[in-house]
Amino acid sequence: MFIQHGRKDHIVPYQQSLEFVSRAKEIIKDKDLIKYEIIKNADHADLKFEEEDNLEKLYNFIHKCLF
Repeated sequence: MFIQHGRKDHIVPYQQSLEFVSRAKEIIKDKDLIKYEIIKNADHADLKFEEEDNLEKLYNFIHKCLF
């Protein structure tokens, strides 16, 4: 589970995803399968999520989980 949330999200408070991740960690035994980040200065559906360095983090996480 790879979750990122914009700190300046004006639609969904970042605390909502933080609560979701906290509950997921209670259920999922392998904590390496959960990654949560708050993207500073990002809004809801912000283009910062699509920046090359951010996508690289996502791809690395997927690769780690699959291989």
